[in-house]
Amino acid sequence: MLTRLCSAVRRVATGGALLTILAGLLLVGLPLAGLQSGTPATLSSGGPRTSDVTLKVPAVARSARLSHGHSQVVARLPQTPTQPFGVVGVTWDGGFPTDGLTVQIRTHGHGGWSGWQDVAVDTDTASRAAGAREGTDPIWVGPATGVGVRLLSTDGRVPGHVKVAVIDGGTGLAQPAGRIALHPAATSTTAGGVAEPDIVTRAEWGSMTKLPYCSKPRYAKNMRGVVIHHTVNSNDYTAEQAPGIVRAIQMYHVQQMGWCDVGYNFLVDRFGTIYEGRRGGIDKQVRGAHAGNWDVNLYTTGISMIGNFQKVAPSPALKQAVVHLSAWRLSLFGHRPFGTFTINGISMRRISGHRDVHLDGFNPSTATACPGQLAYDWIHGGGMRKQVRNVMDKAAASQPPAPTTSRLAGSNRFATAAAIADSTFTAPVSAVFLSSGLAFPDALSAGPAAARQHAPVLLTKPRRLPAATADELQRLHPATVYVIGGAAAVSDHVASVADQYAGAVVRLGGSNRYATGVLTAKRFWSSAATVYLASGLNYPDALSGGALAALRGAPILLSRPDGLPRSVGRELTSLAPAKVVVLGGPGALSSTVVSQAEQRLPGAVVTRIFGTDRYGTSAAVASTGWSSAQQVYFAVGTDFPDALAGVPAAAAHGSPLLLTQESCLPSSVYDVVGALAPSQEVLLGGSTVLGSSAPSAECP
Repeated sequence: MLTRLCSAVRRVATGGALLTILAGLLLVGLPLAGLQSGTPATLSSGGPRTSDVTLKVPAVARSARLSHGHSQVVARLPQTPTQPFGVVGVTWDGGFPTDGLTVQIRTHGHGGWSGWQDVAVDTDTASRAAGAREGTDPIWVGPATGVGVRLLSTDGRVPGHVKVAVIDGGTGLAQPAGRIALHPAATSTTAGGVAEPDIVTRAEWGSMTKLPYCSKPRYAKNMRGVVIHHTVNSNDYTAEQAPGIVRAIQMYHVQQMGWCDVGYNFLVDRFGTIYEGRRGGIDKQVRGAHAGNWDVNLYTTGISMIGNFQKVAPSPALKQAVVHLSAWRLSLFGHRPFGTFTINGISMRRISGHRDVHLDGFNPSTATACPGQLAYDWIHGGGMRKQVRNVMDKAAASQPPAPTTSRLAGSNRFATAAAIADSTFTAPVSAVFLSSGLAFPDALSAGPAAARQHAPVLLTKPRRLPAATADELQRLHPATVYVIGGAAAVSDHVASVADQYAGAVVRLGGSNRYATGVLTAKRFWSSAATVYLASGLNYPDALSGGALAALRGAPILLSRPDGLPRSVGRELTSLAPAKVVVLGGPGALSSTVVSQAEQRLPGAVVTRIFGTDRYGTSAAVASTGWSSAQQVYFAVGTDFPDALAGVPAAAAHGSPLLLTQESCLPSSVYDVVGALAPSQEVLLGGSTVLGSSAPSAECP
């Protein structure tokens, strides 16, 4: 009737070594691979290990006639001695309906055998890989040296292939008891944001390094709420044991339950230490496996308190850490602790307990007592949300005011350029640079030249001067209008119309875009300490670099990606700079361009500013030129006209010009804006071109 343990000896590959599974205990030694050098402690002898034992079903259970509402034992493991362990869980084949099923365990410790304890059943099928197992939550009972298990059912049904897993997570590593100090360099990531608390990383607590194929993180664009859990453990573990509990929970979730990783996004021990949970980035919204529903797992952060809080209240240190962690996560995504959010038409409170997921109507979900009655009372009536709000309000009060946002825009690109000029330049001006608003190459060199003359850039159609441009020319009353490009770009007719508003018109137009750039440089520089080189086949790098070149009083010359045009090479020699700065990566301007510049200027230093894409290069340019900025200009990185007119305006205020996506800031740009900490943000272009939320939202 009772289980007979497997008597065969098997060998399995783990961490690159063959390990023996011994008869009786099926112990699998799992060495903790991949630890970083210099870790503060080592694992105890034996390291983390797991055992599993298959239960056989008593014959009586197959034909038992049970009274309605009464449970009967349908499978059991007798009180079995084991090697020392700390965590135990029970699993079975997936797909079994768990209504009416009760799982109980008892363990042997220093005081002998414990009484029977109910173990919560976890039915989060949405979090498992195909064919994975189901089972109970992992239970911390250690240190223990024996286990007994029994399954009770109200209808006589028995899960298939029931197994008991006992796990020793080892000791050592990550012993920062009560650690909740902030990182010295921590900064808020949103206006009024809460600084990141100190978090023990996966490497520091000794995460498994080999995870299932399904372990690639999945992300949501936004976090909508926080779900609080407990691990249904005892509450008498030590600070040294806590990292081993985290390791054991991960081992159980992955090796026994078949999950992709540890289910929680974060875990917090009773000493106030926060542990990074599921991989993917602590500042991202990573889908976990904690709430029994796919979408709840995707859109909420699961925080698990290590302990059993059904009859014992969470410690003050644990509460403090959970409050700070919740406040930080909410501030990251722009939410407050009160109120509700909606998933699949179902409303949940912004901070909920695990049992709320089921109570709010998410099915299938886990009907559970989690996070324990006393923790649940703290969340809903004990002031937990108020404490989170206080942390957020205190952080907001200590932050500088959010930057003011203004927009320079017209009904079209021509009117936007006029609006930019009108807001920046007081009439009369010495010059206006007039460029085609339909084709960009000729004008890429115009921005720094216009800034050198304290002049705006206005845009025109090739054969007709737009009314908005004419009106701004009349207001500015320039001494000279510089027409950039040949007659195909800006016709002689347009030049003659512009002449009505200026003392003189001068065309700077070469045989191609490279020659036009050379003519522009020759007109305004006889020499230069620094020259910037940018691709003439694309605009982003030249426009990002325009504000920096203007700040340095330097020209921009254009080049082909695969080599310097002859006219550009000659102009480099003529200008004789001590420094040449190549804008963009090798895909924009090749190493051949760098080599040819070095050959032209043997004594010059040739450097490169670039990022992984146009936005990364824009961020790198801003970081090179500015450590802080009172004002920052933003232009969309997928079209050129607004940024073209914005270069001399940004230069007039000594400000960087950053490229962005239409509705959000790429991460590289988002980070540099945080470092610059501007008090004013200027959006170039209308709301259909550049959304109002762009400066405050990080792209996923």
